Amino acid sequence: SIEGPSGLLIAGQEVQWVANALDGYEFVRWEGNVSEAAANNPVLSLNIASDLEITGIFAATSVFENFDHGGLTSAFSSTGWHIVEGEGFDKHGLQASQVADGGSAVLSLHQQTTAGRGSFHLTVSSEEGWDTLSFSIDGKLMGQWSGEVPWQDYQFDLAAGTHHFEWIYRKDAALSEGADLAVIDNLDLPIDSRDSSQQPAAVYVRPALDGTLDIEVQGVAGESYVIEASKGLQTWQVIHRGLADSEGRMQLRGVSGGGKAQSFYRAVTE
Repeated sequence: SIEGPSGLLIAGQEVQWVANALDGYEFVRWEGNVSEAAANNPVLSLNIASDLEITGIFAATSVFENFDHGGLTSAFSSTGWHIVEGEGFDKHGLQASQVADGGSAVLSLHQQTTAGRGSFHLTVSSEEGWDTLSFSIDGKLMGQWSGEVPWQDYQFDLAAGTHHFEWIYRKDAALSEGADLAVIDNLDLPIDSRDSSQQPAAVYVRPALDGTLDIEVQGVAGESYVIEASKGLQTWQVIHRGLADSEGRMQLRGVSGGGKAQSFYRAVTE
């Protein structure tokens, strides 16, 4: 996120912008009307002498999925897992429930990572010893939980490469105890920030002559993006959904600028 003024500014005014990297990201540079000497400093101070267009560039350092957008991305394959509001470690969580006796709910993810540490939160309420949540990487069982398991942060080491992650909530042939479910949340995986296919989308906001804003998203071709707006970086409101074109671009015109209130915009994948 970027802290600082936007929109129409007074000529001669000294302004400052601060690039704050969110969890799972790092600040890379400023692009646009900025000197090479200042481009790599996350704190940018300028004297307004003319029209400026400046963009803060961030790179992903991890895949972070908290399931708070209400849907799974296309990277996941799921049978029997559902996003449930209010059931996660903080907000939404991915839950395996209503699984028939002798059945299972399977969640899988195929993802390239760097060497590092991954993690996710989990909780289980099931028939101890019989109904279990298991987690495996590349076919190797890493952990298994059963009975009444309160929220915990499970961590694991990864070698660089492409990995297959799998979570299975499996029930035996009869009986159920507890809430009969498993929930995971806040999946965090290390990735290569140089891989453009895993980069966050860049969002460019430009004032139009009629006082509205033109928003352009530059991301991955064919990816589905949600554009969200915020007044104070605490809550976000969806203002548009769409697909990036063959060049990874999506445009939205005629967006209300919110008057004098400072507005922030971001693009997230669905």
